[in-house]
Amino acid sequence: MSAHAQLQIERSWPHGPVAAVLGTLCKLGLDTLLAARPSPERTLVIATIVARIIAPGSKLATARGLDAETTGNTLGQELGLTEVDA
Repeated sequence: MSAHAQLQIERSWPHGPVAAVLGTLCKLGLDTLLAARPSPERTLVIATIVARIIAPGSKLATARGLDAETTGNTLGQELGLTEVDA
């Protein structure tokens, strides 16, 4: 059996914009300006900022974009967010 027959892609998400914006945000130190220590609230604020830069939209659209079931990129996965509601 060939390698192609064993590999099946089920879902693919864009990662480039997430890596660029999230990396820049952290490099600028914005994450530590928001809160000195990691917290769920800080993570959600960072996710909201990055999501609005990548794909501006409503709060509901942002929440759907972070939810693992309805995401369109790797942002929620990168930040460890699985279930997000508006």
